[in-house]
Amino acid sequence: MIEISHIVSVYNKAPYLPFVVKALAGQLGGLVCEHIFVDDCSTDNSVGVLKSLAKTFPNIVIIPNSENRGPSMRVNQGAAAARGRFLQFVDSDDILAANATALLYQLMSMAKADFIFGRARVTNQSAASLVGTLANPSDPVFASSSPLHYVLKTGGFVRMACMVEKELFEKAGGCDEGVFIQDESLPLRLAAKSRRFVDFRGEVVLVPAFPERASDSTAQKKVAHISDSDAQLNHDRFLAHLRFWESLENPPSEISRMLYRHCVSAGWKQARKSLPAPKKALVLAGYLRSRLPGAAADRKTLVRLADMFAALPRVRRI
Repeated sequence: MIEISHIVSVYNKAPYLPFVVKALAGQLGGLVCEHIFVDDCSTDNSVGVLKSLAKTFPNIVIIPNSENRGPSMRVNQGAAAARGRFLQFVDSDDILAANATALLYQLMSMAKADFIFGRARVTNQSAASLVGTLANPSDPVFASSSPLHYVLKTGGFVRMACMVEKELFEKAGGCDEGVFIQDESLPLRLAAKSRRFVDFRGEVVLVPAFPERASDSTAQKKVAHISDSDAQLNHDRFLAHLRFWESLENPPSEISRMLYRHCVSAGWKQARKSLPAPKKALVLAGYLRSRLPGAAADRKTLVRLADMFAALPRVRRI
């Protein structure tokens, strides 16, 4: 019986996939896992690489698609096909620590929680050299019975270092398909429906700089990452928090204030890079006001930020 379903959304990551698969197939702890790869209409040989790997490594499921729709939708597609009671999400260019699945499962079970986030570490190493790395089980662990408050207050849950009961994922509606990247929306939506959450500060995900060891910089050239675009990340962070906030019915005032601050913070991060001085000053003023104790949401500030993000070029939107 499948216990854990690894869900991997793939778009043009052929050079990384052999190492991603090797890390998944080599998970320690004896849990029965399946590895679901949902291809988002890659234009490289990602599907061909996966088909070749499936001949060697067991329990690989490949779901092809004929159009590019973004990772949020593909993660949901993979989760719908999953047979495991628990889902673990993995980016298609990241390496899972060799004990990550067993460790997250154990910590979540001990805390009687329904989802858990670990931490990711960005490295200057190759994917090949990271396979087999172990997370430290002695790193700090925190549990909360107020998951949404904890997630909003603590922050930092932005990479796919997550394991969740499939039942909770479905109850939460999965990833928000109105936001291109799922990293910001998923922890919010899970936390809103969760009864208990675990924050593990151990590094269960290793982010490589390039696929494999090489002697020259040309061979080490890395494949493009969505996370390389600050504009995309800021856009999706703003949109994820705004859409989540609008989905809540009569949220507590403190939750509304924290969501507003996240929206304005994402706006200020983008404004200081892309707006001219006079407009930048307006956003800065709104940002500073949002940090005052008890500050209420300002509709004009949200509209100004929404217009700024809507005008950004080279940002993927749903």
